[in-house]
Amino acid sequence: MPSKFYPDHPGELHPEAEALLSRLSAESGPPLSVQSPSEARQGFLPRAWAGEPRQDVAVRSALAGSVPLRIATPPGPGPHPVLVFFHGGGFVLGTLGEFEPLCTRLAACAGCIVVSVGYRLAPEAPFPAAVEDAWIALQWTASEAASFDGDPARLAVAGDSAGGNLAALVALRARDEGTPRVRHQVLICPWTDLSSGAEAAESFRHFGRGPWLSAESLAWYRAHYLAHADGRAASPLCAVHGAGLPPATILTAECDILADQGRAYADRLRTLGVPVTHASYAGMLHDFILFPAVFSAAERALDRIAQALKRAFAEP
Repeated sequence: MPSKFYPDHPGELHPEAEALLSRLSAESGPPLSVQSPSEARQGFLPRAWAGEPRQDVAVRSALAGSVPLRIATPPGPGPHPVLVFFHGGGFVLGTLGEFEPLCTRLAACAGCIVVSVGYRLAPEAPFPAAVEDAWIALQWTASEAASFDGDPARLAVAGDSAGGNLAALVALRARDEGTPRVRHQVLICPWTDLSSGAEAAESFRHFGRGPWLSAESLAWYRAHYLAHADGRAASPLCAVHGAGLPPATILTAECDILADQGRAYADRLRTLGVPVTHASYAGMLHDFILFPAVFSAAERALDRIAQALKRAFAEP
């Protein structure tokens, strides 16, 4: 039976997602579209949903030029493989602290160092500031990995939502420039198309009016991030070309306005000869992996990512 929250979608919302949306609708806070960025940044990722950082993972701060980083190191002897992680939040929201629970879980489960990137946010720093910071962070990580017990020869990138956009773009640039070598890219519910034509996707029609990530919310993020820039220039789906890109693991949520974008990017990579594993999680909402205290599928998705990274790091 279709959910009352997404009546245009013929499938079913997972009971965990249905319960969360029912609770949020009862609280009836102001929609994102009427909030200022500073208002929206307050409590963007509730710690009660995200859980606590892993205590067996050591975390320290660093700087890549002026770009703040947090380096999460798993227990055990190094040198460890390294994952550069770009957080979500529509290029407007999100902090290193809010994403520390996920990054420490990734470090522990995949047995790798996770370098989380505090790129500049819009509207204070619109496109292409975030992309520039992402590239600086990747270059810094490759050159400095040995200084924090990392192995620069085993390097991967990952990101969720807007961060998936950045991970895809830096993987493209690394391929084009020939360095650093990126072994794998992990894209979680990625926002791969910021062009005006993206709204024609079926997932926009099914989930665009919903209470989670809506078309109205995406327009708010897009307006702050792009300012007067062309959305195609910020879109991996519009930019991807040629051979030689790293293999990809792409996770999408069935009940997500961006689901078709993740699927389209996976299909596009395959046409270019890139090995791709794409998994869609039934009944799940956008970025469900961030909330293990709410969604049981979050741990399964994390395990899928960890196994993909372990295989990539084990290859010669």
